[in-house]
Amino acid sequence: MPTRRFAKLADEKKEKIKDAVLCEYQRTAYGELQFSRIARAAQVSRASLYTYFPDKEDLFRFVTAQLKENSNRKDEKLEEGSLKENE
Repeated sequence: MPTRRFAKLADEKKEKIKDAVLCEYQRTAYGELQFSRIARAAQVSRASLYTYFPDKEDLFRFVTAQLKENSNRKDEKLEEGSLKENE
């Protein structure tokens, strides 16, 4: 998971990093993941990215948690829509 240093970042920067990580995982196999591509896409240095995520495993856990959170939000919206239709 992300380090405490990541938690202290501005929300905008966190979003850029999150989007870059998700994009890289969608287009690349785990073994071919490159911190340099993520850093470039997120507009941060590679060294900074390593201070936020020490290794690929941390990135993987982070992206998995993000995908799960996004899925849960979508499920909640679907349920809300279904409840409104039934009222």
